[in-house]
Amino acid sequence: MNPDDYWKIEPAYQKQYDKFVDMGRAVAADAKLCVLSIARNAMPCLENTLPLLEQAVAPFREVKYYVYENDSTDGTDQVLDEFASNRPWVTVEHASLGRPDLRGFEEDRTIALAEYRNRCRLWAAANAAGFGFFAVLDTDPMGGFSPGGLLNSVGWLSHYASDTRKTPAGMASLSLYAELGDEGELRLAQYDAWAARLNWWDDRRDNRWFHALLPPVGSEPIPMNSAFGGLTVYRREAFLAAGVEYVGGDCEHVAMHRAMHRAGFQMYLNPGCRYAAVIPNAVSS
Repeated sequence: MNPDDYWKIEPAYQKQYDKFVDMGRAVAADAKLCVLSIARNAMPCLENTLPLLEQAVAPFREVKYYVYENDSTDGTDQVLDEFASNRPWVTVEHASLGRPDLRGFEEDRTIALAEYRNRCRLWAAANAAGFGFFAVLDTDPMGGFSPGGLLNSVGWLSHYASDTRKTPAGMASLSLYAELGDEGELRLAQYDAWAARLNWWDDRRDNRWFHALLPPVGSEPIPMNSAFGGLTVYRREAFLAAGVEYVGGDCEHVAMHRAMHRAGFQMYLNPGCRYAAVIPNAVSS
């Protein structure tokens, strides 16, 4: 399952979307991509995510995928090991930390997430320092993600790299929250408000502005101070820049994007890269 099946590119933007997918594919043919994930109790979504990832990275000249998994009790660790067993480009590291599986906005969770993501970033710096692109992927979207969206983001990043105004850092994904109302009506919202900061840095996720932001799928990227959405593609110059790291307390992505911003880089939200975070089966079918 992936958004290509049920969350379509808007017809007015289909040609533009295809153009930048093709551009991304052309860049990928001579580019190296490192994908980084953290995982804990990601089943059953993980079994859908991994084939989509393999499809998404196929056009790249070289790929490495690193996953840091900890304390799973639902088989996530076994599924990752099986996936890695016959794919030499995949590295899985496991840890038993004995920490609670927090899913809210607790400070302890933000600190732990920053720790895990920094472990991924340090692995990338040690094992993929010469790679041109880095993708950070959450492994548990209920409705999958669009493989072509990753290429679309690479296309836009390469296009914007020639812009002299502000060097692009990364392209976040358009994240979907969908539910069915009491009378069967479809309700949609953009999901990842926690990482989203438009032209400010303080946490305004309860103001509903981001949930209501649903740009046309396939339209041009939107400049943001910070955004993540479950799948973000970064350029090496920003992701491995000195002083750039994840920090807890707030959403861990925000501190890293703020450091990129201070270094002169610009984040974007890409409506052409779809990540279906929360979606009922009835919607996708």
